[in-house]
Amino acid sequence: MEVLIIMVFLTQPSIGIICSSKMEVPKPLTDFAFEFGNLIGKLHFNVIYNENNSGLIEALKNGVKNAKGDLNSLNKDISKTKKSQFIYENSDILCILPGSLDTLSEFIKFININKNSNTKKTIIIVDILNYFSNLLNWLEEISLINMTESPAEMFCIARSISDLEKFLT
Repeated sequence: MEVLIIMVFLTQPSIGIICSSKMEVPKPLTDFAFEFGNLIGKLHFNVIYNENNSGLIEALKNGVKNAKGDLNSLNKDISKTKKSQFIYENSDILCILPGSLDTLSEFIKFININKNSNTKKTIIIVDILNYFSNLLNWLEEISLINMTESPAEMFCIARSISDLEKFLT
């Protein structure tokens, strides 16, 4: 009698995080980032982020570490273009938390890469405390006059940890 053994190797999903690196971030945002980090650590995501030890990314990293999750930082010496490309190519999901114009630039860049790619990535924008509400309203308005695709076709919106949990599970 011959026995066939099939081995299945599951790869750990990866999530690319883009967010503020400012030192002074409002506590509700850092609390949220810690809770989100804890969630993705528990869900066993490999977290890919720009190396930084401040702001939201530090709170998120602490949450991931608290849940004994995996972190993969990018070297500070790599150019922004290469960092963006690495994060996009090596992430299954891309998540945008509150941040500055650099964060907004990455968000737009990921939407454009996705639009031109054969393999689409899930992009989640985290609108905690209505941080992105004006941007989201503007994108909705210009989609209504056919200047861009509907936001729902380009990305998901999460406004709570439970929203994020639904998107990630």
